[in-house]
Amino acid sequence: MKKGVLLTLILLSLFTLGSCSNETDRKPNYAEKGKGVVIHVQNQLQSKIDHIQLEIYQEGKMLSSSGTVHADGSPIKKGEDLEFEILEEDLPLEGTAEIIVLVTETNGDSTKKINNSVTVDLSKGREHFLVIQGENAGNTILKKAR
Repeated sequence: MKKGVLLTLILLSLFTLGSCSNETDRKPNYAEKGKGVVIHVQNQLQSKIDHIQLEIYQEGKMLSSSGTVHADGSPIKKGEDLEFEILEEDLPLEGTAEIIVLVTETNGDSTKKINNSVTVDLSKGREHFLVIQGENAGNTILKKAR
């Protein structure tokens, strides 16, 4: 009798633990679902930065601005890929747009605008990969990665 109860408890425990597994598959983003545009920005600056901000312009008018920082206040590391998802509710997803990136260095006193901009297609389902390169926030370039 004790063996039956023990075996039942062990099997129940294994079943419970097995059903609580963490799904590690990457969930599709809005671009993959065809509902938005995703812009990846990879940091390749030599200096440490705390904040990256994207400004999106069409015909000289700023349509959107979105930024990111780490919740724990840690710097954005070199090689780190940040993802910005843009939905139709945020701005019209049609035509092309000019992307301008601003960065704030760790212990910096101001935000610096990157020296150039990149033009991207805002059609739903598009995904763009950008890279920030340079020595520091004052001496940077933005370019398409792919």
